[in-house]
Amino acid sequence: MKKVLIITTLFFLLVTFGCKKNIPDKMYVSSTKGVILRAEPDSNSNKITLVPFMTEVQIIEQKKEQIFLAERYGKWTKVKFDNNEGWLFGGFLCEFKIDKLLETASKFHTEQFNKNDCVINSFKTRNDSNSEVFNFSKLISMKPSDVTIDTIINNYIVIRLPLTAYDTCEDVSEGNELWYYDNNDKTFKIKKEAPEGRSHWVDLRYLNNDNIPDFIFTGGCCGGWIKEIYLGDKNGDFKLSKTISCDSESPSDSDELCDEKKLKEYYSKN
Repeated sequence: MKKVLIITTLFFLLVTFGCKKNIPDKMYVSSTKGVILRAEPDSNSNKITLVPFMTEVQIIEQKKEQIFLAERYGKWTKVKFDNNEGWLFGGFLCEFKIDKLLETASKFHTEQFNKNDCVINSFKTRNDSNSEVFNFSKLISMKPSDVTIDTIINNYIVIRLPLTAYDTCEDVSEGNELWYYDNNDKTFKIKKEAPEGRSHWVDLRYLNNDNIPDFIFTGGCCGGWIKEIYLGDKNGDFKLSKTISCDSESPSDSDELCDEKKLKEYYSKN
């Protein structure tokens, strides 16, 4: 009888903890707008409260079924937040805080810009009364507060930061880059850098039906834009799928995939 009781107890423990072995004990809200805590695992369920961006929540359980909701894949996850218990959609949860990313990205670019003669000379030669001098000072002494988060999907993060064209240094404007969190060594690494700085934007999203994030890299100016479409794979790599030209001043000269509806239709079938 004792043996039966021991075996039953061991089986219960294996099932209980085995089912949760791949689920972390805590996670962080990855939506910059926050995410709604609900009474039940249903988007129409009663709202309990809004959980702010980067808030730590304790994980209680997670549904097995992965669904597509609000442009994200994820699983409904039961969590504890303050004195509340409820359900969050897991597509808006991640396993990391962004403080170290902001520090890493700002340090990386400070080092890069301080190696660039064009940036250094522009900073030195601009008149002190010119507001651009302040902007260039941001490049050579970038702070974590100069970097903001645009989008987080799984371990991929799109950041926004001040950039300039490395070869001309005409001015300073905001641009995007794609970074990722490496679960193996718990560090943040750059995935797609804006090669010429300004007017380059990263749109992280799901394009095809493989549940893996993809992204569109857009660059150009003066009404003419080049879009590079990258598809993600299960190994965490991105491969260039298409390069399309878009002209807002002359739409007839644009690739048909510049139209958002046609772009979605194309990749939903491929």
